[in-house]
Amino acid sequence: MARVISLLPAATDMVAVLGAADALVGVTHECDFPADVVRGLPRVTGSPIEGDTAGEIDRQVREATPEVLCIAPCGYDVARAEVEAEALLARPEWRWARELPVWILNGNVLTSRPGPRIVDGVEVVAAVLHPTLFGAPSPEYARRLL
Repeated sequence: MARVISLLPAATDMVAVLGAADALVGVTHECDFPADVVRGLPRVTGSPIEGDTAGEIDRQVREATPEVLCIAPCGYDVARAEVEAEALLARPEWRWARELPVWILNGNVLTSRPGPRIVDGVEVVAAVLHPTLFGAPSPEYARRLL
């Protein structure tokens, strides 16, 4: 049987439903179901941001001192993500981020779906971070807000 590492909680669920749970050899830090399947499996991802409240998460993002912010809300295209990013940056606790380059990404296409398009997401982030090496990203996929 194939050895499977699931990088998406929904995929972990599907593997289990398909009766192939024994093939799982690793899961994400977010995988919590089915509990009897994921318990004890190695966690192959992690998040440096921990916390139950938006305030805790906001604080940790700021303390990480990012040089660039890429905002890609799950399921949103660039236009809708821009509206959400503007609302976020208008909040007083995010005033600090207005001094940074802020990019809006098409989360619906690039970051929220497993599969081949995740490679497109990596390429767009590479273009955002290193435009002299990779060229400017397509406005369909990313737009600089600030």
